[in-house]
Amino acid sequence: MAKLKITDGEGLGKYLYEMLSDKDLRKKFKADPKAELAQFVELLDPTKKWDDVTIIPHFDKENDINLIIPWLGDIQQTLDEIEHSTLTKPAYGYPDYCTPGNPNYVDPEAGKTLAARKKSRLRAYYFRLSDYIMTRCK
Repeated sequence: MAKLKITDGEGLGKYLYEMLSDKDLRKKFKADPKAELAQFVELLDPTKKWDDVTIIPHFDKENDINLIIPWLGDIQQTLDEIEHSTLTKPAYGYPDYCTPGNPNYVDPEAGKTLAARKKSRLRAYYFRLSDYIMTRCK
């Protein structure tokens, strides 16, 4: 299974929100999801090219349940990493935007004014939205 790495989390979250709200943008996304996503993500495996992968978008509806069964190779790789790990590597982490002290950290409470705090919270939400989508597509 091909995996994606987010290069612009805030931009992806904002794009996803706009795409879901805009029928024409949604149509453009459905016609060529690779081109649309390539603005915000890259392939994690450097030996793969966009032509090597297929993207199948699934749009949730209120009463749908989309059950994605992971590829066994990913499960086995994770289990092997846990089994053979010395646990001396960095701790199991959160995305950069959630980690205080990281240059990409977004503090949803930052700002001295209400307008500034709303802007920070919106930025954090866009990151969360993109992360939510990407973690379910890996």
